Amino acid sequence: MDVAIRNMIIHFVYLSIVILAITGHKNVSTCYETSLSVRKMFDDNNLGFQQEDVSTREDVYSYLHKTVVPLMSKMSDTAERELSMASEFFLVCGYRLRQARISKGECGPIFIEGLPRGCQPSYSMFIEDRNRYNMSWENRIDPVNNATSSNPTASIGPWSFQSAWSLKTLPFAGVIDTYSGGGFVLEVGAREDPTDKITGLAKNGWIDDYTRAVFLEFTLYNPNVDIFTVAIYLFEFTNRGSIHTSNHEFSTRLYYYSSSYEVFTTACEVIFVIFNILFVYCEIKKYKKLGKSHYFSDFWTVVQLGQIGLAFSMLSVFVHRTLTVASVMAGFEASNKTYFINFYGALFWDYVLTYVMAALVTVVIMQTVKFLSFNRKILIVAETLHFMKGTLLAYALIFGIVTVGFASMAYMLFNSFSSSYSSFNSAWNTNMLLLLGDSGIYELLYEASPILGPAFIVTFVMILQYGIITFVQAIINMGRNVTNARRNRMKNRLEIIDYVSGKLKAILDIK
Repeated sequence: MDVAIRNMIIHFVYLSIVILAITGHKNVSTCYETSLSVRKMFDDNNLGFQQEDVSTREDVYSYLHKTVVPLMSKMSDTAERELSMASEFFLVCGYRLRQARISKGECGPIFIEGLPRGCQPSYSMFIEDRNRYNMSWENRIDPVNNATSSNPTASIGPWSFQSAWSLKTLPFAGVIDTYSGGGFVLEVGAREDPTDKITGLAKNGWIDDYTRAVFLEFTLYNPNVDIFTVAIYLFEFTNRGSIHTSNHEFSTRLYYYSSSYEVFTTACEVIFVIFNILFVYCEIKKYKKLGKSHYFSDFWTVVQLGQIGLAFSMLSVFVHRTLTVASVMAGFEASNKTYFINFYGALFWDYVLTYVMAALVTVVIMQTVKFLSFNRKILIVAETLHFMKGTLLAYALIFGIVTVGFASMAYMLFNSFSSSYSSFNSAWNTNMLLLLGDSGIYELLYEASPILGPAFIVTFVMILQYGIITFVQAIINMGRNVTNARRNRMKNRLEIIDYVSGKLKAILDIK
């Protein structure tokens, strides 16, 4: 009994340490509000042109001239601060335009005499244009390495391809495609007026029929909340003539241990490391004592190993993030704000760290259920699920097959009528919303097809909601009946509350 209470106390102390260590460096609400402020400036502004209004190539240049350039000039460190949202942010190391385009390949075959052939395929990393040009896409030149040591990209210009490695970028998933991270880049300094450069690009046809994506990339810093925001505004050009716009803001703190509270957080992190070292030691002893087969037969042992694995993964990602931030900040200091420094790598590893932290907190909180299982009523639920696990896994397989079938059917029927069914993934997600009772899906499918839409909904709901889901209830009821039959033979393995209350009464001499 004393061992069980000791383990429970250790668990809740460790849970508190994990939560304090994870939440001590990042205020999620503040980061979200900062990202929202940046989005309002660039996508929901009163400057006359919003990103969602872009529908032609000329609109891209209009958005840059009327929205981006004025805002960037207001956020320059040399600009006069005025009472506005933009005055709360500072532009870090300028910004850049990056274009992803495809090579001019051979035209497709002639299917019907008298009709033109298709000569502009969709984007693919395998057919990405990686050449160099001289102020025009018609004047291709041989690659020449004329980069300078102070700025490796200064002399290359917007008409020469640069790899993701040289740009220190990562592949990026847009709405239409996933892009390699390389491209043709125009860099703008933090104190530079790019109006003439952008006008020159428009005059020389920098965005043409073979352009598949244009990225606007920049980093802002808000000193009031000590938060960096890496923003990526994307314009995707399809070979169908449409332009899809999307905006992505990633906000976080890059500097840790800058306040008195974060000193306390540091102490929590040290205790966190000590806890996990002790956990490893205890699990090794337990493995040697029980043996391989008996050791891995316990479900909670597997959960504990997963927790330890996530904890050490978190530590390794934390170290890598720290080194990446140090490298980026060293590049920032060396640039003297004369050329663009990409902060996306630092933010990327910070978000990876956040995801690992979130998984770790989930697993640690899940382990609380292990201590609740000492009560007979909670134990009945666990025994029911354990008894029916084979049947539930078989049901999950059937459920997956049926939902994939309906998603395929909906994708083929409605992909040309609604963006909610434009891909298999979106079709599956939309069907799940329909299964959860989203009434807006009915209107959407009815507008797509007054006959096929309602017929699909009735078939889907009858089979999934009233058919397969009813099987779940039957499976659980069957398992509950079997468990209830053994209920009278069950005893509480540990009556923790009674034991603790008895101990307190004995200490306080209460009868």
